[in-house]
Amino acid sequence: MKRILLALFTLSLAASAWVNAAETATPAAEQSATKMLVITEGKLKDTEGGCACSYTVKNLQSSPLKRFEAYIFVKNGQGKFRCDAAHFSFNKPIQPNESRTLSNEAYGKSCGTHPSVSLLMVGTCNYTDGSECDTENIETTDSGLKWTE
Repeated sequence: MKRILLALFTLSLAASAWVNAAETATPAAEQSATKMLVITEGKLKDTEGGCACSYTVKNLQSSPLKRFEAYIFVKNGQGKFRCDAAHFSFNKPIQPNESRTLSNEAYGKSCGTHPSVSLLMVGTCNYTDGSECDTENIETTDSGLKWTE
């Protein structure tokens, strides 16, 4: 009889642990879509060297952003080219709710008339607490640029 009670008790503990693990996994999946960065104030400007791209990144997390690398493409009448903000590792991390303007130039390329911009992917997005973000965690609406999917 003791063996049966011990087996039932062990089984109920295992089932309880499994249910708790399943319940804890749901919020983590929902959290992955949480916006961690906002890209605002995007500007494209033709210069002598090429198409100058700049935009402002605002950190929405409670931890400072220490590294950010994104692949941003500009599409215009002449074609599509990469005009991302290179690979930024910040000596002074972007603090929570702080913004910083990032810029780069696509040498030899013209921004053209009516260009559209796409955020292809985020290569690196690291915070000082060890957390990371990806493309789904970045908001690009109201950036001043015509973003496409």
